[in-house]
Amino acid sequence: MAEEKEEHDGTICYYHSDMSELYLDNKHTSFNAATGKCRVLCATSGLSLGVDFARVDIVCTVGLPSSIVEALQRGGRGARQPGDRSRFIIFYEKWALSISLDDYGTYGNKNNSDRTRAPLTSKSMKQDRASYGAVKCVQLCMCLRAFFAGDALDHDTEYCCPFYLDTDFNLSKLLPSPLLTEEQVRAEAQAESKAATKRNQNRYRKVSERAELDELLIEWVEDIVSDDGRNYGFVNVDDILPHSTRKALVLTQPALYRKHLGEKAGTWLVSVISESEEWHGLWSEDILQILVDYDTELAQSKK
Repeated sequence: MAEEKEEHDGTICYYHSDMSELYLDNKHTSFNAATGKCRVLCATSGLSLGVDFARVDIVCTVGLPSSIVEALQRGGRGARQPGDRSRFIIFYEKWALSISLDDYGTYGNKNNSDRTRAPLTSKSMKQDRASYGAVKCVQLCMCLRAFFAGDALDHDTEYCCPFYLDTDFNLSKLLPSPLLTEEQVRAEAQAESKAATKRNQNRYRKVSERAELDELLIEWVEDIVSDDGRNYGFVNVDDILPHSTRKALVLTQPALYRKHLGEKAGTWLVSVISESEEWHGLWSEDILQILVDYDTELAQSKK
């Protein structure tokens, strides 16, 4: 069974056929109810077309539609009741604007708006599968309603499309919040990258402080295996302190173990080093002392 996911306390819900019937019924009811908690449904293409939902104010399709017919069917999920108004928004990939419509003139039936630029194979990329009609739709700079169907112009709507100079159409004003600009998206990505870097800095020891600590740990374990009075029969370095364990100790930010010094120090080492209880009983105290002594001496040298 697929994970039945919710976001923001059930306000945003995922909806597809791999989920349980009970879950789907519950979310369908919640979304359709005027007082229901679910306000946003993220549905697969099949269920977005095959299930009727009331009170849909905005329909968004993520990615270039496979055809104009599919796009109009999805958009038709909105405004199901007489007098209702809905918006249909296509969030398409940038590459759709770089495809030349002239490339569709050498293959397929020119009367078929779903034709591709060339024959498709099982390895064809999404760009290769883009249909003529879908690409023309997102590249169009003329009346969209006329493009969809000539008789659509026989009916009046609040807005026709964004391509008339005298229209007051502003998509951001028709949405719950303004659309992000490319600059804002780029700024958010940069901020997240900086935050991730800072989190890693807070998680790991500085690179310049690792080599010397690694040498101390290697020196300690080599002394242990060579001392019959202290090695408890373990004569191989990797049986006491394998490279993976040593690496975990060397990388650990000092602040992460300092706050556990005392009674909880053993618990912290257990979380860092996946070894047996016997192992921790034999070696944890020595290793923790190496860390403490090293960082104490390091701090003093910086004063």
